[in-house]
Amino acid sequence: MYNNKGKISKCVIYGDSISTTDFSRGGYQQLLKDHLNIGEMINYAVSASGTAPSTPNSVYEKIIENEKIEEDADLIIVWSGTNDWYWNVELGDIDNFSENTYCGAMRKCLLTLTERCETANIITMTPIARWQAPDGMTIDGDAHYYKNKAGHTLYEYSEMLEKLTAAIGIPMCDMRRLSGINIKNKDIYLRDNVHPSRLGYLRIAEIIAAFTNNLSFIKNDE
Repeated sequence: MYNNKGKISKCVIYGDSISTTDFSRGGYQQLLKDHLNIGEMINYAVSASGTAPSTPNSVYEKIIENEKIEEDADLIIVWSGTNDWYWNVELGDIDNFSENTYCGAMRKCLLTLTERCETANIITMTPIARWQAPDGMTIDGDAHYYKNKAGHTLYEYSEMLEKLTAAIGIPMCDMRRLSGINIKNKDIYLRDNVHPSRLGYLRIAEIIAAFTNNLSFIKNDE
């Protein structure tokens, strides 16, 4: 449902700590709400969570097991994957439907949302850059190139999300590229090599808003 200004009445967020309001003066939630004139924001993001059910407080658990689904949502943001890398979740394959893998769990979540929230518009986003050691390892590094104990880099999770969303028809925002966060500016846009600073969140909110506004389902009657 759209509000009387033609904007979004209800937006739902699924994700990890980066999508919570716990960091840098509230994260991106209020910033995005203001950018898109959203009426109601419902945020199911939890710190340390991943997509697959083997991760703590997973997106899979929220959507599939606990059915935290808002069927009247206009916009649904699913931003998850960076902690699947951190927790060493198997990547899976586009033709493998195992829900214990990142690809299989994300597929199940996205398809469930499309089935249950028939009028909602769903977008996903790739993980931003991070410099950290995955669980069970001790030396920090660029996750984009750093293989976790399952043998996968963060870049591979982003690649898998791109393949999956293309296969099932879900818009994907390449936040890794569009955010422009890299080794030379990470101290400006990240507060701790993982979570965005206030400047990082300002940039992220603008990117999400621009990406969403460029999609044809957003009405702009003003």
